[in-house]
Amino acid sequence: MPNVFVVPEDVGQTPIPVVDLPPGPYWAEIVKASARSFTKIAVLYQITEEGPGEGAQIWENFNLEYKKGKELFGEFLEALGIGRSATVVDLDELKGKTLCITVERNGRWTNVTEHRSEPF
Repeated sequence: MPNVFVVPEDVGQTPIPVVDLPPGPYWAEIVKASARSFTKIAVLYQITEEGPGEGAQIWENFNLEYKKGKELFGEFLEALGIGRSATVVDLDELKGKTLCITVERNGRWTNVTEHRSEPF
């Protein structure tokens, strides 16, 4: 059986929006969290605080194959009140939870660099 994918007509017609948030802390709600593999987790946040960034969405990808990814995911779990010692996390139950994230710019991309349960 061939490995074929039919590309929708509108692919490539809409550019990917660039999130133009100034560096700093923001309150955000988790819109979606999903496992991309056994070691990769993707989380979609939406900025909830009033201001120019309100409503902006930011993806964060945790790569648990690396020490930094494990550290950030542990910090993320602590900020949500789950804790670093959790052995199982239901990613669907994270939807709607809020936390304070710090974002930084890295060229074109906006990266989440910290997670807290209260403002910085």
